[in-house]
Amino acid sequence: MERWLIAYDIADPDRLRAVHGYLKRRAVHLQYSVFVAKLGPAGMGDLLDDLRALIAEDADDIRIYRIPATPWWQAIGRRPLPESLELLGGPLPSET
Repeated sequence: MERWLIAYDIADPDRLRAVHGYLKRRAVHLQYSVFVAKLGPAGMGDLLDDLRALIAEDADDIRIYRIPATPWWQAIGRRPLPESLELLGGPLPSET
């Protein structure tokens, strides 16, 4: 199982709702068009097939990035997730 960052830009409102709803069922919602999922090879294959069926490849854009085992990240601005929620295998960084 690996962690994946999924971001999208969908041109059509109906396809946008379909992709957003699908990912809300399969992944953790980080920002409006950004999700993180923990998937094995079969799960990733299913995810890719399902997303391809929901979009128009000539108009829409979905990017999927593997998250390294020890990622570095920083949030700036309002806290998007509850204080108690752990993400990517560790607690959210403290605000400074």
